[in-house]
Amino acid sequence: MVETAKRTIMLEIPRQQFGGCHDTETKQIFDSEKESEIAFSRIKERLFSINRWKEFSGFMSAEFVHMDSLGNRVDRTPLQGDLVRIQLPLVSNFDWVEITRLSINDFGNTSVIMSCRPCEDPNTINSHIAHFYCKNATSNFILEKHGNEICVGVFGRNEAINYDAPFWSKIRNFLIAIGGLAGIAKLQWYFLVKGLTDVHP
Repeated sequence: MVETAKRTIMLEIPRQQFGGCHDTETKQIFDSEKESEIAFSRIKERLFSINRWKEFSGFMSAEFVHMDSLGNRVDRTPLQGDLVRIQLPLVSNFDWVEITRLSINDFGNTSVIMSCRPCEDPNTINSHIAHFYCKNATSNFILEKHGNEICVGVFGRNEAINYDAPFWSKIRNFLIAIGGLAGIAKLQWYFLVKGLTDVHP
């Protein structure tokens, strides 16, 4: 069952072609189908509560703010085309991503897939990607329930440094991305996944 679920997840994630990548995931097995259904519902609610991700992740987490496609803060279930503004700890400016895919399957093997990709800052007129990774990088959030087992993961793909930016932003992107490739980003995602799954039926 676990291997089948793993193969299903991998088919939903963009192919790794360049740059860094990571798989950060956790699995839980519950005593009954009813318990797993309750837990799935609560984890999905947390996953969709983007404005609370810092609360779930802990003190040194990045701050995530859910925006609509125009850059206005919202507090609702995400939609494809929505944006997320990210502020890393000890960093003054923001990184931006767009929710490019949102798939919810509530039948059979229940699943949620949400993919994000670096994008421009909607509050500026320039066309530069406002993120330390390039526009082809993706963060893919997957929540799956197979019987009594729930799998939650963040899968990063094609995480190459964004050099399509003004000079000082290139330096900043290089320093942050190197830190991410060294494991800081994976630690961030680990705490988020752990926080999302900290539910009790």
